[in-house]
Amino acid sequence: MKTFCLTLFFTAYLTFSAVCDQPNAGVPPKNLSFLSHGINLNDWFTPWAKPDTYWDAFHPEEAAFLKLAGFTVCRLPLAPDLLFDSSNPGTLSPNLRYVDHAVRLLLNAGLAVILDPIHGSSSDATWEHRLAHDPSFLTKVEIYWQALARHFAKFSSDRIFFEVMNEPHLTAIEKIDPSWWAAVQQKLVVAIRKGAPFNTIIATGEKWGGIDGLVELKPLPERNIVYSFHWYEPFTFTHQGAVWTGPIQAELHNVPYPSSPDAVASLAESLADSRARQRVLNYGKERWNIKRIRAGLERAATWGQSNRVPIFCGEFGAYRKDSNEKDRVKWLSDVRQVLESLGIGWAMWDYETDFGLVTFSEPFWRRGPHVDKDYLQALGLDTRPTLTFTSGDPTLSDFVTGRIRTLTLPAQYWSRLWTREAGTGKSHVIFNTQGEVTGLKLKIRTAQDWALPSGVRIPVVTGEKLRLLSTASLTGTGSLRLEFVARDKTGRVVNWSFDSVKVTQGTSHKIETGVAVIPPGVATLEPRWSGQLSIDATVANLKLEH
Repeated sequence: MKTFCLTLFFTAYLTFSAVCDQPNAGVPPKNLSFLSHGINLNDWFTPWAKPDTYWDAFHPEEAAFLKLAGFTVCRLPLAPDLLFDSSNPGTLSPNLRYVDHAVRLLLNAGLAVILDPIHGSSSDATWEHRLAHDPSFLTKVEIYWQALARHFAKFSSDRIFFEVMNEPHLTAIEKIDPSWWAAVQQKLVVAIRKGAPFNTIIATGEKWGGIDGLVELKPLPERNIVYSFHWYEPFTFTHQGAVWTGPIQAELHNVPYPSSPDAVASLAESLADSRARQRVLNYGKERWNIKRIRAGLERAATWGQSNRVPIFCGEFGAYRKDSNEKDRVKWLSDVRQVLESLGIGWAMWDYETDFGLVTFSEPFWRRGPHVDKDYLQALGLDTRPTLTFTSGDPTLSDFVTGRIRTLTLPAQYWSRLWTREAGTGKSHVIFNTQGEVTGLKLKIRTAQDWALPSGVRIPVVTGEKLRLLSTASLTGTGSLRLEFVARDKTGRVVNWSFDSVKVTQGTSHKIETGVAVIPPGVATLEPRWSGQLSIDATVANLKLEH
């Protein structure tokens, strides 16, 4: 299967090249071959990643597994400010050592790497706004891109790809003509090419990097460029239950694929929200299947042929949480087959998290990896390789089963600080002289409440006894509490402040809850800090004891 797919990819490219005589393409066939079977490594350096796991958030064994399975390239999204210093844009930040390590790890496994260094949160278009409206900022980013390209071009000229920006979408946020992006992208491509004369560049269109933006894009005059688009159609299916996409999608679950009026009838009838019901009914009438997917993807293929440039699907995937496994696998298989039949390389979204090929029995520690073999089969890859790697951290199962009596919850794994008023709080890790993480500093400036979850839910049974311990110091007008969030077996919160203890003002001192006796109806406890109003605090040594 892998040989057939790669042959198909080469054949489609060579046929396409002969027809168009490569006036704009100029992409070496070897480079294109690396863009045949890709996967996104979403949770390593993105804005929502954990900084203190930059070094070991991904293991060499995982890279080796991807290579054995048949993947050829990893797309590496980077938070926009990870390596960029606006005061000195020509010098890459100290985080460079982590990205260098990541790139070498992937290259050593025989994989190619797409560097995507302007990959921000979909809800934040600050970078795009400044690129469109602030010429001095654009100049700084040009300097930055040239420095970054020069640095990584030294690693490889054929296995390092530079992607200009992920999913530009300023037109969805403010009134601005889509042409803003064409002008900006042209300048950034010129900057990249100055730093990396021989590496392939990946460009894209506005409108979230989708096909609508691609077909409106005029190809750039530079050679050795591949044009990328993302595919998440039908969105009703691929993002069902995804709360961040809006309240209507959040209402959806068990949306079937393929779709028809009959297939969605019972689901639509069960939905109380009229807007969600109508969306599902419309989805049924649209009759999404492989034929309709082909019609959509052929728009991208036709644009590439008309403009005599190669194209690449940089993302496609389906949210796991509320969709049927067999339907997801069918959709993945259909999209992959159509892409390959059109001679288009692809990169699935993503390796792990809520769209992932790999899940973990203990996500908090990334322990117990499970590879979805059905996903590999749907992607036309090898299902035989296994994935195993070890971690030095104690496991949750060790604690739950009583093999260890005390469980430390490392600060670097705690979830992001939540504040009711966005942007009113910050948390920073504290290192000792050996470079080890010892705790967190909190700086909260709010008139409302906030919370710092531990990010791990401890399975418990009625009558079990637990104690939560930590150390803390506190100044300011607000309050700080150490507590559990208690949930039932469905995940519903039954008590936000179970066994809560309040921290008094003063220097660092030991904090501990009472002995929590689990009442009936509680299935998990999640340790967390919470508080109200403004404080400065240091918290450390969060532990659980039987």
